[in-house]
Amino acid sequence: MAASWLKARPTQYTAYAAVYIIVIVAVLSAINVLANRYDKSYDATANKQFSLSDQTIKVVKGLKQDVQLTYFGPQNEFPGARDVLDRYSGLSPKLHVNYIDPERKPQVAKAAGFRSDSTVLVDSGTRREGAKSTSEEEITGALIRSLKSGERSVCMLSAAGEHSIDETDASGYSLLKQLLERDNYKVRTETLRPAAPDASKPLAIGQAPSAPVVEVPKDCTVLVVAGPKNDYPAPIVSAIKTYVESGGRALFLLDTTLRLGRGEPPTENEALLELLSDWGVTVDKDLVLDLSGVGQILNLGPEVPFILRYEAHPITQPLTRVPTAFPLARSLEVKSADNTSVSKL
Repeated sequence: MAASWLKARPTQYTAYAAVYIIVIVAVLSAINVLANRYDKSYDATANKQFSLSDQTIKVVKGLKQDVQLTYFGPQNEFPGARDVLDRYSGLSPKLHVNYIDPERKPQVAKAAGFRSDSTVLVDSGTRREGAKSTSEEEITGALIRSLKSGERSVCMLSAAGEHSIDETDASGYSLLKQLLERDNYKVRTETLRPAAPDASKPLAIGQAPSAPVVEVPKDCTVLVVAGPKNDYPAPIVSAIKTYVESGGRALFLLDTTLRLGRGEPPTENEALLELLSDWGVTVDKDLVLDLSGVGQILNLGPEVPFILRYEAHPITQPLTRVPTAFPLARSLEVKSADNTSVSKL
């Protein structure tokens, strides 16, 4: 009787269904346990629209001290904030997130440092910074500011017709200024012009005037030399040399001196080129042409080299698989120099 009951078709279907349900429940339970244990998320969108940027990942994973992020807002908005902030806390055990409703818990919010102009407060233990929204740009910016003990200044040299950070045309660098300020750099121009002689201290008879002295301000995190059109006078070249050889950082963006179109090309700036050569970098008097045809995909001519791949280097690592264009670029030659290490990128 029992054997015939087990062989009955309805009974078999019932048994199969029961086993199937048990397996499904077991799989879902295992997934839930793993999710709670590892608490990881995966962004399956094609453009990674729900992923944090490489810079944010680098900053958070590099934390060496505990950092507290406190979100202030209505309790019904906590889930939306968690969608963003959980991505941060998932990158490092040193980053902690707290959620406070200022209206429900005003005293707790006050003790936590609540400010009406900030949605998220970042506290690194030594400095507090506020983010106006839960956007990655705001939160990461506040995090970087909180971790830095002082301001980072980009000084754009303005002494010989360089590209201007205030100009919005094709030759202007206003977009560069915006991008740097977004990453919490202070951007300003520096003329480095020699000071006028002190009229209150006339020269004695037969006394020769002293050579004018200029220097790059010590608070410049980096000095940017962006396409000077004219020659630098000796005092400015000397100031650049002293600044760099004293441990300062400098970025040189030199336009080609070949005549292109109707405008006058920049001068050769021989004194500056000689200084760079002393450091092991020779700037050729030419124009790099890209004859591969890759740039034609974006309607770019051969005078705009289109780079798709770089050699391994910490500076270019963030540009992996990121196409970049270098319009009107000059070629460089590098060699070993005294007390200077030169790397090709």
